Amino acid sequence: MRILITGATGFVGSTLLPKLSKHNIKVAVRNVSDDIGRNIQILADDNFDRFKREIELFAPEIVVHLASSMIKNDDVYSIKNIIDSNILFTSILLESLKNTSLRYFINTGTFAEYYLNDGDLNPAYYYSASKCATRYIIKYFKNLIGFKTINIIPYTIYGGVSKTKKVIDYIIDSLDSIVPIEMTKGEQILDFIHIYDVVNFYVYCIENLNKLTDSTDYHLGTGIGTSIRELAVLIEHINGKKANILWGAKQYRDLDIMKSIAPMDSLKKLDWSPSLNLEQGLRKQFS
Repeated sequence: MRILITGATGFVGSTLLPKLSKHNIKVAVRNVSDDIGRNIQILADDNFDRFKREIELFAPEIVVHLASSMIKNDDVYSIKNIIDSNILFTSILLESLKNTSLRYFINTGTFAEYYLNDGDLNPAYYYSASKCATRYIIKYFKNLIGFKTINIIPYTIYGGVSKTKKVIDYIIDSLDSIVPIEMTKGEQILDFIHIYDVVNFYVYCIENLNKLTDSTDYHLGTGIGTSIRELAVLIEHINGKKANILWGAKQYRDLDIMKSIAPMDSLKKLDWSPSLNLEQGLRKQFS
């Protein structure tokens, strides 16, 4: 299949790309210097006419849209970057797909679109508000062009190698740190899913398009919540070391998400479930 991928240099994208080697892949990037491998053709959006022409020539059957800005700040500089990445780039991409025979647009959301974890869209941050807005932009082009779409909503991803530090990384760092790592009280309950399972779900969707339900949100998690404090205890147990953390040294952010657990109904309908629980995933990471 002809698959166009955005965000291929990010955490999920760079892990997903090697899993799709049997397909005809092109990657849309915003920076032509991004290193994505020798055998992957790059489409850069620095020239709209060329970008659109190359997409039309490639005529993707599937788009996997992973590109986004996940900056959690609300300053003017951050807002501009978020709009450029999440709103403008997505709009240009969809406009460029008008004259293709696109079958499926696989969008990537965020659990931060659901601040209260009650199933209703209610963004916790500006970047997650922009992801909510992106849904309606996609819907507009879906109605205009006629493709099908799904939203994959990953919960708290861990494992692998990420350019951005995550909460697990800070806890791991604290195991050997002389100076205590300052954290919040650690009461947030999150749904941790290993990058291995995240990538496998994207591959599953691509290879089982006939099983997908159009316009469905697939909440990608385990359905099990673990507090950050509980996570630290588990990491201590696996490593046989005490975490050097100063709990409560940092205040919670405004609208900090205190509970985020994936509802599993949509995954169950696909007969798909993650293969690793949290302890198995952490042991895989430490092995």
